[in-house]
Amino acid sequence: MALPDPRTAADPGRGDIAGSDVKGDDTDELGDVDCSALPVKGAVPPELDGTLFRIGPRDGQPYVSALRLRHGSAEWFRARRIRTDEVCRQTGELPSPGPRRCASDVTAAAVIRHNRRTLALGDGALPYELAPDLRTKARWDFDGTLPSGFTSQAVHDPLTGELFAAVAGRRTLDYVVVDVHGSVREYVPIPTPCDPRRYVFALTDRHAVFSGPAGVGIMPRDGGARDVVWVGRPGTGQGPGPAHRPVNAFDLRGGGVAVDTVAVDTVGVDTVGAAGSASAPGLWRWRVEPGTGGGVRGECLSQPAQDLAGFDERYRGSDHRYALTRRLDTGRGRRPGGIGLLRHDLLAGTSEQHGAKPGRLFGAPVFVPYSPTAPEGHGWVLVSVRDTGQDRDEVVIIDTADFTGPPVATVELPGTGPREASACWQVADPW
Repeated sequence: MALPDPRTAADPGRGDIAGSDVKGDDTDELGDVDCSALPVKGAVPPELDGTLFRIGPRDGQPYVSALRLRHGSAEWFRARRIRTDEVCRQTGELPSPGPRRCASDVTAAAVIRHNRRTLALGDGALPYELAPDLRTKARWDFDGTLPSGFTSQAVHDPLTGELFAAVAGRRTLDYVVVDVHGSVREYVPIPTPCDPRRYVFALTDRHAVFSGPAGVGIMPRDGGARDVVWVGRPGTGQGPGPAHRPVNAFDLRGGGVAVDTVAVDTVGVDTVGAAGSASAPGLWRWRVEPGTGGGVRGECLSQPAQDLAGFDERYRGSDHRYALTRRLDTGRGRRPGGIGLLRHDLLAGTSEQHGAKPGRLFGAPVFVPYSPTAPEGHGWVLVSVRDTGQDRDEVVIIDTADFTGPPVATVELPGTGPREASACWQVADPW
């Protein structure tokens, strides 16, 4: 019989996340943080009603944080180490409950919300479900319907609410579709021309796209392994092979797909536009067209070194106009810092930059529209900023109407957070 987890004080059935009781500002010896009524410079837009999640490694362990914005204020902030087996051994706590069939237990790559559950994701590991106060509840295998580990490359369909992913197995890339109720309804092993771990996943309105160094696979979203069409000659190095996960993908009118990604130029692929650098990622569009005369063509849309891309998630899987990226300082050696943000207008072919003062480093940008019906790209950009001089983190809110200008609000956070791998915004919903 499974015993209840003594660490989980939150009841998953209770009301909104904002109802979780925070009794003041506190940081314990494990690095867990609870703060309320955070100081704000400027004015938080009252339309922002939700939670900004950030995740990444800190001291070698997965670390997640959440900032709640509501009624024009920064209501509370929480940060926790995810209680993996390794963390529990270090802290002397009981291990987190749940299935234990995966070799990997690291979930520091992404955080998502699905079926009213907050999940911390990693590649090859089962997700960890987090309580409303961010405490670790348990590993989750989608109610026993997931036969393997999961992935950080999971994307929501904004129209159906389903979750799509590609999980790297030992010999295959396993295509997974999770329904809105949290059960796996499709699990399709797909043989790949090379190591499955080297593939990234994208989704269009009609297709699943698997991009790797030896070609790009295009499959109907409800298809099987035999329906995959590979473009690019396996074994020659053709294909985009992006170094980072795609920003977005969409279907081309004449057939095939386009994938926008922050990627390193690939030797052996036809490219047009600005020349890429083997060491400095740029924003690229890859046109993947099967059939005679087709192939993979890459066009560099923006040449400066950049990473950690984002866009208006309402346009996931369809043609989009705007993209956000973090501008990199390539002079910082092997671990370049984010010296600003770039907002790309892909239709006009222009970019705007929101720069940072010396000693301030940007994290992953997150876009939030003014309203559910606002035009694409019209809204706010939320991003964490590390002030290296004062050794603290902030979250700044930038209005896209004045992207190059000063932030409309800055929320001061306690201490410093993780080396950010990703961030996301979740609108308020009943927990």
